[in-house]
Amino acid sequence: MATTLAPALLDAFIRISNELSPENLMCDGERSAAAARRVAKALKARWAALEREAGRKVSEDEVWNAFVSRYRVPVGTVTSY
Repeated sequence: MATTLAPALLDAFIRISNELSPENLMCDGERSAAAARRVAKALKARWAALEREAGRKVSEDEVWNAFVSRYRVPVGTVTSY
């Protein structure tokens, strides 16, 4: 079983995961494919550095599941203004 990530590490993985989304990589079509590949390569290098800091591999699924469980809003708690 994987150890729980420290909150600061989890936050960093969440940010990188968000930045790796196609919309963000391509800046909604404003960035060239070559530039998007360079950005993705740099982000993946940051991910690898964070994995070394964590002492293990971390999957995007793990990060997403941790994000969802952290920020889940129970049904019926959202109010209208």
